[in-house]
Amino acid sequence: MEARPTGMVVYRASRLEALLQPLEGVLAKYPPPRLLASQTVLAAHPGMKRWLGLALARRRGPKSIVANLDICLPTTWFESRVRDELGVSAISLQPYRREALCWRIHEMLPSIKDATIDRYLGTHDGRRRFQLADRIAAIFTRYMIYRPDWLSQWQAGRDDIPEPNFLAPIWRRLRSEIGVAHRGELIAQLIERRRRAPSSTPAEPVHVFGLSHLPPSELAILRAESLHRLVVMYVPDPSVEFWAGLGNDRARLAQMLQLGVSDESERELLSLGHPLLSAWGRMGHHFGIRLHESVDDVVLETRHGEDRDQRPESLRLLHRLQQDIRLMTSDLLQPTALLAPDARQDDSLRIHGCHTRDRELEVLHDAIRDALACDPELNPSDILVMSPMIAEYASLVPSVFASRRTDGKGLPYHLADVPLRRTHDIFDAFAMLLATPVSRVSAPQVLDLLRIPAIGRALGVDGNALERLRVWLTAARVAWGLDAASRQRLGLPAFGEHSFGWGMDRLLGGYIYGDRVPEDVAELVNLWPVDGVSGVEVDALGALDRLLIAIDRIAGLADAPRPLSQWNDELHAVLKNLFRADFEDQAEREAVIALESAIESLKAGIAPGIDPAVDFAVVRDLLNECLDAIPDRQPYLLGGITFSGMVPQRSIPFRMLALLGMNDGEFPRTTSDGGIDLMTRHSRLGDRDVRNDDRYLFLETVMAARSRLHISFLSEGVRDGKPRNPSAMLAELMAYLDGCSGLRGSLESCKRPWFVQHPLQPFDMRYFDSSDPALFSYEQRFARMVRSASPVLERFVPPPPADLVNKIVGASAVVAEVSVSLDRLRTYFRRPSESLLKRNRQLRLDALEDDTLGDSEPLQASFNAIDRIPRTLVFDALAASNFDIPARAPNELRLSGLMPPGRLGDQAYAQARRQATAILDIARIDRDLHTGLAGRHSLDLGQRIGSFVIDGASRSVYPATDGVVLLDVFPSKVEAALGFNDKLPLFLEWALLRLKYPDMQIRVILLTAPNMKPSPPRWDDELNKAGARCDDDALRRRVERMLRLWHSAQTETTWYFPATSWAVAIAKPRTARSAGRKQWEEGAFSERDRAPGYASVHSRGADLFTGIDWINLEGVAQMLRECITFAHADAGDTDE
Repeated sequence: MEARPTGMVVYRASRLEALLQPLEGVLAKYPPPRLLASQTVLAAHPGMKRWLGLALARRRGPKSIVANLDICLPTTWFESRVRDELGVSAISLQPYRREALCWRIHEMLPSIKDATIDRYLGTHDGRRRFQLADRIAAIFTRYMIYRPDWLSQWQAGRDDIPEPNFLAPIWRRLRSEIGVAHRGELIAQLIERRRRAPSSTPAEPVHVFGLSHLPPSELAILRAESLHRLVVMYVPDPSVEFWAGLGNDRARLAQMLQLGVSDESERELLSLGHPLLSAWGRMGHHFGIRLHESVDDVVLETRHGEDRDQRPESLRLLHRLQQDIRLMTSDLLQPTALLAPDARQDDSLRIHGCHTRDRELEVLHDAIRDALACDPELNPSDILVMSPMIAEYASLVPSVFASRRTDGKGLPYHLADVPLRRTHDIFDAFAMLLATPVSRVSAPQVLDLLRIPAIGRALGVDGNALERLRVWLTAARVAWGLDAASRQRLGLPAFGEHSFGWGMDRLLGGYIYGDRVPEDVAELVNLWPVDGVSGVEVDALGALDRLLIAIDRIAGLADAPRPLSQWNDELHAVLKNLFRADFEDQAEREAVIALESAIESLKAGIAPGIDPAVDFAVVRDLLNECLDAIPDRQPYLLGGITFSGMVPQRSIPFRMLALLGMNDGEFPRTTSDGGIDLMTRHSRLGDRDVRNDDRYLFLETVMAARSRLHISFLSEGVRDGKPRNPSAMLAELMAYLDGCSGLRGSLESCKRPWFVQHPLQPFDMRYFDSSDPALFSYEQRFARMVRSASPVLERFVPPPPADLVNKIVGASAVVAEVSVSLDRLRTYFRRPSESLLKRNRQLRLDALEDDTLGDSEPLQASFNAIDRIPRTLVFDALAASNFDIPARAPNELRLSGLMPPGRLGDQAYAQARRQATAILDIARIDRDLHTGLAGRHSLDLGQRIGSFVIDGASRSVYPATDGVVLLDVFPSKVEAALGFNDKLPLFLEWALLRLKYPDMQIRVILLTAPNMKPSPPRWDDELNKAGARCDDDALRRRVERMLRLWHSAQTETTWYFPATSWAVAIAKPRTARSAGRKQWEEGAFSERDRAPGYASVHSRGADLFTGIDWINLEGVAQMLRECITFAHADAGDTDE
């Protein structure tokens, strides 16, 4: 066995896998003296540690093993060296941990007299005090690594190092209170001890693999160790020329060390000859200089010969760019190559612009599918996806990669380095509870809490009870806030309406009084109970009440600072009372345990005798930070596609590498020290800062991709379509490619082969028309929408049949018998798109509808249109035979939340009263209404019309002196403003009533808002006249056409939109198209864009005003108008 040497050896390579060969060679050359002894390899990070073990195993093959190899992290090894030499811990010293320092500083700050601290603390805000203490603690933790000399001089009383500052006396006091040596002191002792140790038989070599940065103190440990053993550095280095010769050029090295970090050294860096290396490589450049700080330490430096091969692996853009960086030349990136005719098909390097994070993942999914299809040797485990905001993508990945299946299987993947709180909804629920003291506590939020299985289990709420609570809270009109006091705590007016306390009183009142509440009781208790609160599910109100009590308890505790020990006890009680994990659900049990640990960590690091009183905001920040810091237990490189943050997989090569979220402001990361970190003004070679670290990380990532590099960013706003900026590094890469290719200008001004701007929707036709090789889709759901005869994407719905109206109007009848309820017909003719999408396609937009559980009280001086209050006032007055509406709102309006609170409610009622009074003034002089209305008749209207069997009863029929009255009221519309949605349901009921009871005297009355302008003859008068002269067969044919239209709409595209169709029907032929378009798409209240959006979804992809669509829309509109219009017909007209 060859004698073991000493000194430091450096191997460099731009490909990490190229460093495996020298590692294996040195490991084999210097085996351990004992058979079972292990050899030590320091890996740069946990991801590198796992990759290195797998890579060595693959190189040795199935007939060999990787054994007795201790692959550990540098921090672990340095800690072991301190323990072995000094007998103490250096890195995990409890008193010097950040949280321990923070609480000591927190207690210290009020007694420190310094203008900087006074300015920062301002009005003695408890949260700012903690934030300052935590920031100072983080600075001291960093100084123990990078500035131990400052700490030593501060301890000696030199408060002017490197400039007069307030940190020095704080540190001196801390060091005195703690009384034991810190990390920097211990490492200095270790270095001094190793340097003075007598020479002996060299120890086992230590191998340092994949590091691109080390703090100067840790590098000094390796340098001291190299006096007694061989230290082999395997350094990933992006360029052959970047630091080549630096170790041998003594004069230049001395010059660079002397320059340190200065303007002159920056000019030296920029003069190195490659703009990307100059922009991204500062951290690696400084590490290279530091590595040779003592030029005699490095006994050998060599670079892998593969790096000097000037031929690129292929003519693909990615390999050209990588070799361009290695050789510091742009010879390989010439315009003739970058802008070649087939350059758009080069998928080795593509930059994708998307609108949302979801679209980024969908685009990535198709790119991975394409890569797997094009390269049979590519496996999902060869693909790495990284993002600086990986937590934002964690919840979206399953919805894309587990559901978008092309062969019955989703792409295999796993998430690594994702905060544990992103993996379970229990963490979101706990965070929501922590936020309740400063949040509005809306009704949807509370229901979301009850939907969490662990909370529902603890409170005894199942799915049925939850739905019942939703219905009851909607009926009670609960919006937000616990009560008036909770709103006052937020600095808002202290009113109780629409709060949970107010709503719970209404619900409990409904449970006690049932459907009928005495007026005097309502007046006395000042509330209007909710109808329908009964049954076994009423226990759910108790569960809701317990949750609200817990929320109120948290909010009450947040009113004043409390000792951390009390916060610990209170939060443990919240967790115990509101969360009950399923014993058989491991993920749920682990989530609850993690929450318990996070709460317990509040006391971690507090010195004995210290129990600081802190605001709840501080506790909330501490817990959120703790939960964010708990990583998911998924290890790295498990197989399948790996999703990870940027740092854990740095430098590791993958055949396909994807970067998501390369957005301006998100990468490189930004930090703020408030101007108190002295290192920012007194930098040194070897310092590490987030921005330069991220820039070098981006460089390492570009060099780590072997076959494909996929980069995406949010390039346009999803709402406004405005361009968004990419990350600074991505912008520099794009600018460099532009410069090499001779392109200039914005992204829109020229066609860049490597840039792909994606449409907003994944079913955009451009993915399927083969017009752009960079736009494609592997999603079969959308591919099936492509017409077989044409590569153009088809519309959301097929075009309507050309002869639809002729079939409806023609003599041919529906052969099969069809049964339909009158209610379903009414719904269709009022809201056709909603009716069809809900019933036939099971598509609901409930979250956007007006009658869903809201999160705010009425804020306008008007009633919600869905409540139709003026109409109710009219019918109530007519039923009471009293044409005077009281000046004060009835209790049902005033106490039920229908009215906006306060003055706004008074104004809303006054307006509704004026509208209703105007209607009653008309009714007062009507021969059938002047005495009021008796009870409403519910007459059976069931009958057969052609092949249709109708079932249902009347809704608007009232007894009159002679026969019956068919009455409808529209207080806010003049007669000319009524459209199909108003007239068709009423006409249908009138016609069925006429046909069912031919001998009955039927009078139609439409009460509409008075119109000062001249108006055409009233439609109700027209129906009344027609009743005397239109024979039953002609009326039956009209009804049958309406029924055929409804039936056709169930299976065929039928364009009927009430407002637009009415505008088309009443316009003159030459203006019908423009009138319809105006109603459909112009203005804030266009029918297409009217909430919740059923019409827009129903018509997506169709232009209603061209081609067959216009023929269908116009034909249906005219047919419906003819069905309900009689002014042109003579007596006895058969309407054929």
